[in-house]
Amino acid sequence: MRRTHCTWLSIVLCSVGCTGAINGGAASPEDGDASDGGEGGTPSGGATQIPPAPEPRFANATLVNVDRGAPCAPQGLKPTSSRRLSHSEYVQTLQDLFPGRSLPPVSFSSDQAFFGFDNINLFLSTTTVAQYAEAAFAVAKAVTDGNLQGLVGCDPAQAACAATFVKGFGARAYRRPLLTQEVDKLVAFFDKQRSAISPRAAVELTIAAMLQSPQFLLRLETTGVGDSKPARVKSYEMATRLSYMVWGSMPDPELTAAANGQLDTDAGVRSQLERMLKKDNAEPAARSMSEFVVKWLHLDKVQNESLEKDPALFPDWSPTVAAKVVDESRRFVATVFQSNGSFVDLLTSRKASVASGVAEILGQTNTSAAWKEIELPAAERAGILTRPAFLAGVAKQSYGSPPLRGVEIMQQVLCIKPLPPPDNLDLTVREEAKPGEVLSNRDRFEEKTKQSACIGCHTQIDGFGMPFESYDAIGRFRKMDGGKPVNASGQILGADEATDGDVADALALSQRLSQSEQAKFCFAVNWNRRSSGAVEGPDQWCQLDAIYDSFETSKGALRALPFATIGTAAFTSRLAD
Repeated sequence: MRRTHCTWLSIVLCSVGCTGAINGGAASPEDGDASDGGEGGTPSGGATQIPPAPEPRFANATLVNVDRGAPCAPQGLKPTSSRRLSHSEYVQTLQDLFPGRSLPPVSFSSDQAFFGFDNINLFLSTTTVAQYAEAAFAVAKAVTDGNLQGLVGCDPAQAACAATFVKGFGARAYRRPLLTQEVDKLVAFFDKQRSAISPRAAVELTIAAMLQSPQFLLRLETTGVGDSKPARVKSYEMATRLSYMVWGSMPDPELTAAANGQLDTDAGVRSQLERMLKKDNAEPAARSMSEFVVKWLHLDKVQNESLEKDPALFPDWSPTVAAKVVDESRRFVATVFQSNGSFVDLLTSRKASVASGVAEILGQTNTSAAWKEIELPAAERAGILTRPAFLAGVAKQSYGSPPLRGVEIMQQVLCIKPLPPPDNLDLTVREEAKPGEVLSNRDRFEEKTKQSACIGCHTQIDGFGMPFESYDAIGRFRKMDGGKPVNASGQILGADEATDGDVADALALSQRLSQSEQAKFCFAVNWNRRSSGAVEGPDQWCQLDAIYDSFETSKGALRALPFATIGTAAFTSRLAD
């Protein structure tokens, strides 16, 4: 079949014009992936207006870019720009746009992550435009290879079908009804391809055109354009905000229908959110919450080639097992969420799903390929921080790393920024024991970090990292290491007063963190970053406080976070950039 190429430039001629701003405006790469200890950047979120000059709260949360001495942004809002779908949002949206149809794999260049989240400061580059064009044609070809009328809703050989298909499919793809000029351009394009090639080609190429349009690839918002004052987000834009916050995907038919008036009120928005979180709809919400936790704790980095394990020490470790340990964590988070669980459950629950590969790491005898729900031993595991995905991701090829584990807890769980090591400092640790020497992993690191250039920072870092010494480089529990009993004691320093103090091991650390107000505040901050697709600005402390206060009042219920978010002006209103 001859292909009429509707790439980014020709899409304007083939289908639509862009009706909103495309430029992004959140953080810059220097402003921080958690892996390099960044501190946020230019905000594109907002805040609710509450009285200024509050009592200092969580002053040790140095990775939260707010200034509590300043009043909040005017009307609690900051200007916002339209942003591109993240790669995971793109894939999930395609699955929901073409339910029941087999989709080809798509591949994109990785997006820059900020504090672990890859949906911040997203824009369209020459590279991504080319990749989206290739994906669009591949997807369009795959979904039109089969029952065409089931996809189109009419016979594409008939003249009237073009408008029916364009209006129906287009409204789902663009997440709003199409404008008259958009319908006219797409129908003309469809008719041209049907006459020049075939009805099937017309469907395929029209789908490919729409999948490359800014209305599909970007979350375009026109609310407030031309006005210097904040305005309530338009109903279809509100539906999109809700669906991508809760599901990480496009609105479903009921949410789309609610955009015809119901979402114009706060009560209507809350009613839809309640429906979206009910048991029958909980699976996509749980999937999205799992993805949030995976990105928050960098759990999927264990699948990076650079984190492959030493085959001599861990012969059963493989890319398949690495994927399974991440899947185990996703299943765990989904279980906590679907059972109305809390932040405490996330950090202390022993519920798990195991299958062959991950079961052995967790000390279980189940070798079945099928996933099975179990309860992990109380003396070995407690919550997400004692699961293999976390532990293996903050480890080297052959040994666990207390500094890596400590830094991850400080940055991601408590929002504390550790100081970087001095320049030109040798960071290698001794791996071989001397003749007759009994040397544990803890001994190696304590020997290295006791030098004067290290001890100041590592007293704090290793206080968080040493409690994980009960786990090896792939997250297996152990009582002995290097010929001696494991010493997993540690000391929390630099968090809030109630959190600081000695801990016996990772179980005690997880329990302490689960009760920590600073940890819950940091969790709420990271939820806001991911749900808003923006890094907080200095004058947005009141939005963060509002979300945290609602979260704390709910006793840390995970389901409380989206309800807290829809109560902020930043979610319900928009100030155009």
